[in-house]
Amino acid sequence: LDGSSHDISLYLEDCLNRIAEKQHRTPYKEWLSKKEKGVLLHKASNLFVWVSTMYKYLYNARGLEASLRVILQGQSHGSSPFGDLYSLYSTVLHEADPSQLLDNQQFIGRIIEAIVLTSKHSTLPPDALAYFLNIKNVQDVTNVLSDLKAVLYLDEDNVIRVHHPSFLDYIENN
Repeated sequence: LDGSSHDISLYLEDCLNRIAEKQHRTPYKEWLSKKEKGVLLHKASNLFVWVSTMYKYLYNARGLEASLRVILQGQSHGSSPFGDLYSLYSTVLHEADPSQLLDNQQFIGRIIEAIVLTSKHSTLPPDALAYFLNIKNVQDVTNVLSDLKAVLYLDEDNVIRVHHPSFLDYIENN
């Protein structure tokens, strides 16, 4: 492994250990084969943001095995150098609503669209976003943010932020 690949591998190892600990499934090598770890490293394509997003997604997953399987079997999103990252973003968004109800997917889409539109100029707290979108219950917005922890977070000022600007690029281009 070259220097950056080695660093990515170490970071992935640390993330997998933290997921295993949280899920009470230590060590991770009992539920992730060497081949599967290799697939994850390949998908990371030397991007720390891919490993970081995968970590946040799996760390908060309701069903670790199913979520891991989706990542391992996911196809790259086009021929872009960010194809596997964009594929991971798609996974995060599609898994945000476990019921997969069309109305909820549209609701999540409205929230993400508003975050993308406002984040370039100023950030909003959940209550302002709810007001902006005419959503009566702020908890509905908070629930979506909770489901999207892999790509969005509330900072110390309680405003919504994206973990990485590539997520904004992904949303704008899809």
